[in-house]
Amino acid sequence: MYFCSKYLHEIETKFNQPERNDDVENNEYEGLSIFASSGIPLGKAKCRSELTQVREYVLKNCDEAQTYLDEYEESTSNKNLVHWFRDRVMDLPNDVNDQVVKDLKTLSLGPLKGVQCFNGILANGFRFHTKNVEMKRVHQNSGVTVNGIVGDSEKDYYGILSDILEIQYVDGKRVVLFHCDWWDVLRVGRGVKVDKHENRKKNGGKCSRVDLLLASRTRKSEKVVNAVTLENNTRAVDEINKLKEQRDQGLNEKTDEQIIQDVLGKDTHGNPFDTFVSSWLFYLNYDENESVKSNMIDEYFGKFCEGKFPFGPFEDHVLGYWKQSLEESGKVLFVKFEDLKDDPKGQLKKLGEFVGYPFTSEEEQDGKIDEIMKLCSIEKLKEVEANKNGRVYSFIENKWFFRKGEVGDWVNYLSPTMVERFEKIMDEKCCNGLKL
Repeated sequence: MYFCSKYLHEIETKFNQPERNDDVENNEYEGLSIFASSGIPLGKAKCRSELTQVREYVLKNCDEAQTYLDEYEESTSNKNLVHWFRDRVMDLPNDVNDQVVKDLKTLSLGPLKGVQCFNGILANGFRFHTKNVEMKRVHQNSGVTVNGIVGDSEKDYYGILSDILEIQYVDGKRVVLFHCDWWDVLRVGRGVKVDKHENRKKNGGKCSRVDLLLASRTRKSEKVVNAVTLENNTRAVDEINKLKEQRDQGLNEKTDEQIIQDVLGKDTHGNPFDTFVSSWLFYLNYDENESVKSNMIDEYFGKFCEGKFPFGPFEDHVLGYWKQSLEESGKVLFVKFEDLKDDPKGQLKKLGEFVGYPFTSEEEQDGKIDEIMKLCSIEKLKEVEANKNGRVYSFIENKWFFRKGEVGDWVNYLSPTMVERFEKIMDEKCCNGLKL
């Protein structure tokens, strides 16, 4: 069958059919490049009105229209750009053989009424899906990358795809735009710039009042970079590329994963001191003579630092789960106790989304989240009969697991010397994407 298929050029078989994510780009189109290829939308279309937001963006991002845009900037016309461009292009002589002129006139008329919205698309050889579709999936196709210019150098910008918009024009022309939540680089002074009119500049310095991007100019973000975008939104992705360049020059031997995790770790913080104190006080429950054991905290702390701890070193457990949360974000949810105390409602909503049962707006308005928070509070759990009088084993009481549930109680137990020793250990060990 394979042999025969080589000679059946007009019959599609699995050996000669297009690639799964092939969007059939038209390289021979002689009109505007912006109309040449817009991808193949996936899913059912939903109509909404966003024409006033996208018309100017499409115009400003059409390469063949740049000459006219420069002319508009130099003119003293009181007309807005859209109306000026329409009048200017309509004065061009009609030439049925000039597809560029025909397309410019189509572009000047603006899009037809209504915007088609999709949840997926095949574009540039990649399969993209919006972030809402990706929430329940392990593999992510919502990360997007676009190359832009900052000063004299090129930079990569990263975003999460929130919507896919198909803009239709007369003569069957169409343009597909990505509506993205962009990686925040404003706090490090690079990348996306916002002027006084709240215009965001990206993709070569071109402006838009909304976070839009031409699908035809977008690449799929790498999985590991996508983790950066989702987890931390404050990271300069330039650092990643810089470290990769250093590796290529032989200045370091780190893998892509190690590089990403090193960059991630710079702004991620936790506190293992409370873990030690909880463990120490739990240990004291094993003997009624607490006055004797309370004097052994230095010895217990030493063993904790050496990794001589029940079930192994503390940091190995934390780093193991942290690494899995990056590699298998759809299977492992990493939650820090400090975050849980600081924003219990936000963490509970995050948990609901993770398990595939997000809270509805009605449930949130009815106070269901608050009810769950109250039901799961340490005060409520302490009063449960099974926790007050039950046992895990004959020698371990359930009530030992419920103490204060506070953050920062370690300051009442650890000396400055202990803190300094443990911080040094954490700095040495926790370099794979999580700084404790």
